[in-house]
Amino acid sequence: MTENTRSAICDTARRLTIDKGLSGFTVEELCEQVGISRRTFFNYFPPRKTRCLATARTISQKT
Repeated sequence: MTENTRSAICDTARRLTIDKGLSGFTVEELCEQVGISRRTFFNYFPPRKTRCLATARTISQKT
């Protein structure tokens, strides 16, 4: 695992959030744009952290 891949994931997620909103994109879309597999994504961001993000998305939709 490289820091460059982690940075690419975070930068792409940030851009997608700005463009589409926090709930406007999927992990699959993010992975496709970064050029990685879902498995690679979850190596960098384990499901527990991803569930926290999903909770934040749900809260942001309600406000």
